This record gives sequence, C-alpha cells and structure tokens, in this order.
Amino acid sequence: MEKIKKAKHLAYRKIGGIFFVVDSRSSVLHELSETASFLWERINGKNSEEDLSEILSGEFLVTPEQAKRDVSEFVEELKKAKLLEIL
Repeated sequence: MEKIKKAKHLAYRKIGGIFFVVDSRSSVLHELSETASFLWERINGKNSEEDLSEILSGEFLVTPEQAKRDVSEFVEELKKAKLLEIL
C-alpha cells in the first residue's frame, strides 16, 4: 500500500483543535474539520490510506467500511488540492 505524506510547500497550524493549511504556491487557505484534522496529524509518510482507515475506525464510532470510504474521499480531496505526496 502506498504511504502518503504532506506536501513540502505547505504551512499549517493547529488552532483550537482545527488545522489550517496554507498552500504557499497558490496562497490558498484550507480549513480542516475535526475528523480531517485528526487524519492530517497522522499523515506522516509512514501511514497508508488503509492504516488511516484503521486508525479512524478505532478512534471514532464508525464502521471499518465507512472509515475506508471517508479516508478515501479525504485523501482524494487532498490529492486534487496538491496537498499530498505519494511515496
């Protein structure tokens, strides 16, 4: 399974439990939801989508299937926004 990490051109800060991510190339600010912030903290180059799904279903009251769908959608959004690198 492919590991994923945050793109190098990003600046991010956690404020009140929510991450704000700035793409320095486009100057676009992204605000992440609580669940997205939880996942963002675990995107470290060591975890794959599958790993993140397992972590999510273990932490929140969601089925493994729902966690897999949610993580897949989140990762696809990050890829489209060029906020991730695939290792």
